[in-house]
Amino acid sequence: MFTPVLQIRNLSKTFVNHEKPVLDGLNLTIQKGEFFSLLGPSGCGKTTLLRMIAGFEHQDQGEIILDGVPLSRDSSPRERPFNIVFQKYALFPHMSVFDNIAFGLRAKKVPETQVKTQVHEMLQLTKLVGFESRLPTTLSGGQAQRVAVARALVNKPRILLLDEPLSALDLKMRAHMQKEIRDLQQQLGLTFIYVTHDQEEAFALSDRIAVMNEGRIEQVDQPLALYDEPKSLFVARFVGNITEIPTQQITESEGPFVQILSHGLQLKGKPQKIQKTQKNAELANMAIIRPERIDLEIGREVPPYYNRLKGKVVRSVFRGTYVEIEIQISDGLRLQALIPPHEVEKNKIKEGDLIPLCFDPEDTIVFMGDQI
Repeated sequence: MFTPVLQIRNLSKTFVNHEKPVLDGLNLTIQKGEFFSLLGPSGCGKTTLLRMIAGFEHQDQGEIILDGVPLSRDSSPRERPFNIVFQKYALFPHMSVFDNIAFGLRAKKVPETQVKTQVHEMLQLTKLVGFESRLPTTLSGGQAQRVAVARALVNKPRILLLDEPLSALDLKMRAHMQKEIRDLQQQLGLTFIYVTHDQEEAFALSDRIAVMNEGRIEQVDQPLALYDEPKSLFVARFVGNITEIPTQQITESEGPFVQILSHGLQLKGKPQKIQKTQKNAELANMAIIRPERIDLEIGREVPPYYNRLKGKVVRSVFRGTYVEIEIQISDGLRLQALIPPHEVEKNKIKEGDLIPLCFDPEDTIVFMGDQI
């Protein structure tokens, strides 16, 4: 059974000289011990929300509730039981690793014997034993990031807040540190709230993810549900790659699917319905399919209810684990498919070839006009 630890209720914030609110009536519940990520493009409000939880920004309206008790709107970061790890680690360059980690404890007048004990616990936890006397300028990016995390954790926060802490690292180190952060969170059983614009990073780390757009939450879900069951076209576009199929007509069909007409082609898809809003009520229907869910029909037994198409290969790019192929189906419809290299090689597929494709209607999501 999940236990709420942090609740956000009707939170709003507008900065001076900004016409639109950066947070607009936002509501959210975060569970005890979960790794929760705020995902979205630059300017969507995710860092502002994190800073507001930490106490660096104050809301215009709404409440932040910890363990059922509202936090005072004007309480400072020091008065809140949170610690934050910033994008730029903000380590003190003139202090050793030990002294950086000990800084918060000493600011609270913790006895030096306890400081030594707690800092060494953090050094062991973050695999920094032997680095105690090093200065930040002598550390690698991954080591500096671990020092920043240790400095935050040594204060025993109720929740650890992380604002894109891996963005300065190279790809290989970033993947390594993702694993370390996730392992650390699970070992401690502590609630982590993590800000990122990188959907792959959010998928790798999170129990649940909130996708944000223009100060609002589009969807909160587990990573797989976000990917397979996006509730809006924005989420579908932001979380992974999609092929969009403009839809001129939608009719009811037997079973769980609807029949769609796109550029003279009859296809089936799974309808996705939500309530109309003022922002999206005028927009047209759209079906989407993930590129990796499109298969070559060659040498494959295809269920009779599958969508089946033929098209001309107009572009083929080798990407290592897959070949990215663009297929012109008609004048107004071009699909992208990700095909395993061995299938491309086996069938000698090249640009200019006419190839048959198939995909499951279950993977074809139809947004019904007012959702887009």
